[in-house]
Amino acid sequence: MLYPDLSIFREPAPVKSKFTYSFLDPTVLVEVLAPETELRDRGSKFDHYRLIPSLKEYILVSSEQYAIDHLRRSTNDEWALSAIRGKESVLAIDSVGISIPLTRIYDRLSF
Repeated sequence: MLYPDLSIFREPAPVKSKFTYSFLDPTVLVEVLAPETELRDRGSKFDHYRLIPSLKEYILVSSEQYAIDHLRRSTNDEWALSAIRGKESVLAIDSVGISIPLTRIYDRLSF
């Protein structure tokens, strides 16, 4: 069982009845990267997540600097990477119509 750090759903999230904490059909999944988990989050977790038909965006948030890797699924089922860097940057999560300044994401951290 894999559990992302954050899941966003366009529609109310249906629950898989056998597992109380399992939700189906996410639109966006977010992982906060730690040195111990980064390779898994970028590798085997992403390999699994990209098989989810409803998933449109996968977001990897650095815990060590103002840096986010944002992967978006295209209409031909390919994934495009955008590297968002710097304190003044903005993360745009297009599939759910959200834009968040990195200063807001990292507001309780100092590097």
